[in-house]
Amino acid sequence: MTGSRVVLVWALLFVAALAVAIVPLAARVRKSARTHDRAGREQALAQRNADADVAGFEGEIETARGTRISVRVAQLHAGERQQKFDANALARRFGLGEGEPFVCEISARGEGGIAAEALRSIAIRDERGLALSPFPPVTTALESAITGTEPADPLATLLAPPAERLSAGFAVSVILWGRAPESGAFVSGLSDVDVALAPTHLASRDLDAALARIDGPSAAGTGAPK
Repeated sequence: MTGSRVVLVWALLFVAALAVAIVPLAARVRKSARTHDRAGREQALAQRNADADVAGFEGEIETARGTRISVRVAQLHAGERQQKFDANALARRFGLGEGEPFVCEISARGEGGIAAEALRSIAIRDERGLALSPFPPVTTALESAITGTEPADPLATLLAPPAERLSAGFAVSVILWGRAPESGAFVSGLSDVDVALAPTHLASRDLDAALARIDGPSAAGTGAPK
């Protein structure tokens, strides 16, 4: 009996010592986890704030035919160095006047859509007049085969406005050239009503990198300034 009591006493002492060692360790682990979570949240918040620091414009209207048109406009690149590099390269490549590239993302929802002719002839104007316009359409491979003319180079094709209509449920990006819009900016040519643009800040990841995307279950299409 005495031996059993000794063993029991030593077992209790061991458990107590183990508990004394584990409690501070567990506390440190919890503190470390809380610190890590807080640091992670702060880093994510800082990243969101940094991403949302892209100045741009946005606007929305609903046409008489029931098509809701949303427009977002921003520089082609969030980074100033890349934006300046591409502006200089495009100006030299296509013999453009003073300006820089912008992207105009247009989405259509509801009924109807936007004709290809409208997408090719849109313009962004403000109180000073014309600010941005699309690059000109290019000769497609099929048109080249029919007419015997040289097809456009790949870069010109990439920059050209869409060649097909934009159906409801889809979005498309039109590359524009010119100066940054100023006070009183609006988009003309998309419908019977101009789309007023308001200054905003966009996250760089919200700017569509592709030249076309599908927003819903419909059918549509995709595609140097005047």
